Amino acid sequence: MKAQAREEKARKQMERQRLAREKQMREEAERTRDELERRLMQLKEEATMANEALMRSEETADLLAEKAQITEEEAKLLAQKAAEAEQEMQRIKATAIRTEEEKRLMEQKVLEAEMLALKMAEESERRLAMRSLYLLESLLLVKTHVSIL
Repeated sequence: MKAQAREEKARKQMERQRLAREKQMREEAERTRDELERRLMQLKEEATMANEALMRSEETADLLAEKAQITEEEAKLLAQKAAEAEQEMQRIKATAIRTEEEKRLMEQKVLEAEMLALKMAEESERRLAMRSLYLLESLLLVKTHVSIL
């Protein structure tokens, strides 16, 4: 009986130890499950935040692409305006050159006209002086002729 009681006691002891190990393993499994669930929630939250960040990045990329397109169009318009301004400047330069050439020609014509007027005045004075001289000589001749008579 003692042996049977010892065996029963040993069997109960082993059963208690087995139950304690199972309880410990169950508690460990529950802690692991709780930790895994917490980690899963954290990963889900991180994934949600990453998706939101990705969406914001995509929106930002779309806005930047739109801004780049607008900037490119503005650059094309500015280049076109610059080309038009350059053409206008070249036209104005050509007009200025023509105007300067016309001014030079007019100044030359004015100088030529002044020279011609001066020559004509000199010629007129010379003729007038010769005519005066001729008339004076004629008058003297007439006087001399009248006084001889």
